[in-house]
Amino acid sequence: GFVVCLWKKSSGGGPYLGLLIATYITFVPLAEPDPRHAIYWVPSVAVFAAVAAAEVFRLGRVVGLVASGILVGLTVVAGIGQTGYAVRGYADAAQYVVANRTTDRPVLFEGVLTGGFIYQVRRADPERQVWVLRGDKLLYAVLSDPHGKYEEFTGTTDDVLAALHAADPEYIVIEEPQLLFDLPAADRLRLVLRTNADQFCLECEVPLRTNHDQFRKVTLQIWRKTVRNPDATATVAIPVLGLGRTVGAKK
Repeated sequence: GFVVCLWKKSSGGGPYLGLLIATYITFVPLAEPDPRHAIYWVPSVAVFAAVAAAEVFRLGRVVGLVASGILVGLTVVAGIGQTGYAVRGYADAAQYVVANRTTDRPVLFEGVLTGGFIYQVRRADPERQVWVLRGDKLLYAVLSDPHGKYEEFTGTTDDVLAALHAADPEYIVIEEPQLLFDLPAADRLRLVLRTNADQFCLECEVPLRTNHDQFRKVTLQIWRKTVRNPDATATVAIPVLGLGRTVGAKK
């Protein structure tokens, strides 16, 4: 199918060739051979397969039906053989903080699957009354990953305490231990939580249920900030490294 699209303009595969090439030249220089990027080029592969099947039909209807049947069958077999990954537990943590909050203060999440946690909070709180702060915005920032760019806003444990006091989240949810990267600012947050029992209390732990090796030993720790700040800020300012500026909002 790729060859047909390459040499036969009437195949209509030109845009999909462009999509495949664009994906390749975008991610290879970034050194990100990550399976999650497959979403960008899978449409091209599907079109190439369809073009190949259509071309085989030119040899005859029976031959085309047989070839198409083989293609679909192999796709089904490959799909059944790859069950994919599942990570469960973020919904439990989100439901816990939404159900047990006693103030209108936000929740702070620090970890890799921030988007997954925020999504689960939105499901548990469809009225969107609960703000979710991100550790990778409040305490530090990364551009794609630390190898792209890493910038700290809290260089000491005192800085972390000051940032937490200013933002005043009622709950702090962390992945323990850290996943994928060893980030000093994230380590600093965990140290602050463990060593300041007068200000933070470990209220609940949610073990992850998963078939993914990297997540097997991870627990979602839910800490309550016990010392309230009556003058906590109601403004959120997030330095976005990719934009080169700060994006803000006021509650």
